[in-house]
Amino acid sequence: MNPPPYLTRTLQHAQIVGSPTSQTVVDTSIEQGADVAAGVRQQLEGDSTPRSRGGDAAAILARFVEDIKASGFVAAAVQRHGIQGASVAPAA
Repeated sequence: MNPPPYLTRTLQHAQIVGSPTSQTVVDTSIEQGADVAAGVRQQLEGDSTPRSRGGDAAAILARFVEDIKASGFVAAAVQRHGIQGASVAPAA
């Protein structure tokens, strides 16, 4: 899959790595050690933990999210990447 022409023209300090199909974007990003992936919403939604996994999976995921927020990991990532206008959600 070729990146959109807009990205090719606009990004000056990044390397754009294409993926063969939209279904392989996440795997390609992980394999390449990419800092960010674009155009992955549908794939991520399809790969997300289905509700049929039950309350245990949801509880583990919720605990993980709260732990990385509380540890400062999310806030540090926001700062490290210079993201403006974003804040970490308060504890649940």
